[in-house]
Amino acid sequence: MSRRGEETLSPYPGEATMDKLELDERVARLEQKVSVLSAVLLGGLTLFGVSAAFLLTARAEMRPSPPAAMVVSTPAPRVAGQVQGPLDFSEGGVGYLANQLRQMAELRATNLLNDAEYQAKKEQLLSRPLTSSNLKAELELISGLKDEQVIDDAEYRAIRAKILQIGK
Repeated sequence: MSRRGEETLSPYPGEATMDKLELDERVARLEQKVSVLSAVLLGGLTLFGVSAAFLLTARAEMRPSPPAAMVVSTPAPRVAGQVQGPLDFSEGGVGYLANQLRQMAELRATNLLNDAEYQAKKEQLLSRPLTSSNLKAELELISGLKDEQVIDDAEYRAIRAKILQIGK
């Protein structure tokens, strides 16, 4: 017998049966549970996405800055009346030029630039005016570029003349 006192017959012997109202109530409860579970799942996925974005941002912030953005002080002997300053790694400084030339040499070495592109970019970099802030450190820096074969003798002499401000 069903709740209303109606007798329902099942086509299968020994199986319990239910009327349409009872079935509708069960379906409604099931739909309600599914919607609650869907909301919980969506909230969990959102929380996971926000956490992942936060971790990626935090990880990116922990990476060291590229050398071009750093100002490096080199210990130099103090000369009476002369102020020894850090190398200038801002655009137009000798430190910036050295970093750019090294980076171009690395790109050529890994075949990301061909020789013509490398030479054109190197000529462009070398044609720019330079600002000098620490004569001894800058001369040592460009000497290192020559030793590393990033620049040739003629380019070394040209940069040296710009740093020393001779032969304008």
